[in-house]
Amino acid sequence: MGGAAPRYAIYFLPDEGSALAHFAARWFGYDCHTGHACERDTYGLGELSAEAVDTPARYGFHATLVAPFHLAPAITVDNVVARMEAIARSVRCPPPLWLSIGVLDGFLALRPENDISLRRLALACMFGCDTLRAALTDKERARRLRAPLTAYQRILMETYGYPYVGDQFRFHMTLTGNLGERERERVSTALGRPLAPILADPVELNAISLLEQPDPEANFRLHSRVALSA
Repeated sequence: MGGAAPRYAIYFLPDEGSALAHFAARWFGYDCHTGHACERDTYGLGELSAEAVDTPARYGFHATLVAPFHLAPAITVDNVVARMEAIARSVRCPPPLWLSIGVLDGFLALRPENDISLRRLALACMFGCDTLRAALTDKERARRLRAPLTAYQRILMETYGYPYVGDQFRFHMTLTGNLGERERERVSTALGRPLAPILADPVELNAISLLEQPDPEANFRLHSRVALSA
């Protein structure tokens, strides 16, 4: 497969136009719903804000359900959307999510207290779409192996293209790249203020979204949104 082939991912995105989506677009300087750059708000962090979002901004503000993948031979993006629609008919909306800022593997993210119902949704997406993705390329495999994976996680990566699936799944909405402890504390304090009124209400996970990265240098952008069963 050529390096310029698009990649796809299945994510949860906050509703377009919601307070959480608006906050994230201003923080990242990018809105994956529209595919457009936005005016950035540093929230008083200066240059540290750019360092914090340099990596996650490319993917847009999201929670991963199926990690980025290339399409398998003879598979089209319409096949993926059709499979997502079938999954959505069989999976009910998880309960509303109460999120808070936490640390995960050195980066900041919004996380729920319990992700059991979310894990079921992620499993349905993973198993439902696994035959649609191409096998990992050597480059993709090498990038995944930069992280400190257990032997079990390596098996999951080789089997499903991603090490954090099944009982290793951790629902999270990434806010920053990897930061030192002092930098994490500064960012967490700065973002905690604007996020407090937003996170006072739960987030509805009522749809799954397919995002497309047209080429390796492009940001991910929304392709299709599929509503879950009520």
